Amino acid sequence: MPEAAVKEFIKVQYPENKNRRGLGFDKPLLGNDSLALKDAYPAPEVSPESFGHSGFTGTFVWADPKNQLVYIFLSNRVYPSREHRALYDLHIRSAVQQVFYKALVTE
Repeated sequence: MPEAAVKEFIKVQYPENKNRRGLGFDKPLLGNDSLALKDAYPAPEVSPESFGHSGFTGTFVWADPKNQLVYIFLSNRVYPSREHRALYDLHIRSAVQQVFYKALVTE
């Protein structure tokens, strides 16, 4: 696939509408780097160039070309029932992702 096509899929398409979505992937919240962990999506340290996707069962994949980091979180949030919300309420995916970014800073 041409590099220009990839860049089009991973860039924020409608920032003027406060919409952070790309064509094929999700993007960080606009202003994400200034938010606390509980308000950020995903972790506050991800670069604006990063992109990813979260799934219904709690799975999560996020790529950050600037920091050369790919984060994959596999889970099954719907077991034992769909009412299980700890994954979201405790911000587990973002908290684990943030651990990797903090490790990059200390290297």
